[in-house]
Amino acid sequence: MRKALILSLALILIIYPSFNLPSLDRTLDFPLALGMLPITNDSGVKIYPNKYELRDVLGEEATKMMLRYFRRFNRFKIHELPPLKDTEDLYEKHENMDFVVQGKILSCIIKKGETFGTNWSAKLELELKLYDIKGGKVVFDRVILGTDRQFMIYLEDRERKTWKEVEKSALGGALRKAILEGATLVARYLPLRGRIIAILDEKRFLINLGEEDGLRKNDTLYLIRAQKIKTIDPKRPIVLLPQRVFDLQVKELKAQEAVVELISVKDSEAEPPREGDIVERPLYP
Repeated sequence: MRKALILSLALILIIYPSFNLPSLDRTLDFPLALGMLPITNDSGVKIYPNKYELRDVLGEEATKMMLRYFRRFNRFKIHELPPLKDTEDLYEKHENMDFVVQGKILSCIIKKGETFGTNWSAKLELELKLYDIKGGKVVFDRVILGTDRQFMIYLEDRERKTWKEVEKSALGGALRKAILEGATLVARYLPLRGRIIAILDEKRFLINLGEEDGLRKNDTLYLIRAQKIKTIDPKRPIVLLPQRVFDLQVKELKAQEAVVELISVKDSEAEPPREGDIVERPLYP
């Protein structure tokens, strides 16, 4: 019995060398290390940087848009990653990342209006994947359709299109919409951490996370507190472990704040929620 207890405590010390209130699934340090692979263009439609260079920049510009979106969030430390070679394993190559986003433009369709003077329309399919590097699996895999319609009669007939021209065209609009929708969906699959900033009543609280952080109405959040565990190690007589105390549900949502409501008590002896308590949305909502 004593031997089993010693082994159990030793295992705790190995798994939790320090307490930083991680997600209960596994330890996560914020800001998250989010890697961004270059978005590739497999559509067959080429967009050039200018009238003279022959390289395609549609994937490059799409990558820039995606990076701008995620750099708005303090919870991410963004890493621009080099293209992945066919012989390289993504999980081994980027083992120092928490998550990696990979994108591919599958198709671009530009259609001219059937009646003279009607708008040009564009459709673009963007495939996005989110890899959980530590978990060793794909947690998001979806094809996003971006569409737009604009009247720019002089542009779409050109065989060689430059990005400066395309950026304001129907194709540029379709790309922006696909990137925005896709990035928003990806952000919802990434963990969140915030704090209670105000007590509204016994069951309702204001937190410092909102829609801009990827929070959604009816999302479930965990209220996490430190649990003290005594050990037999003289150097570390007490270890702090994360404990899920309450479950909260998002009821009202603003850009940077949200009202949450207590829906479940996991520890009947715990003190009621208070200002400063940490709340987390778990992995893969």
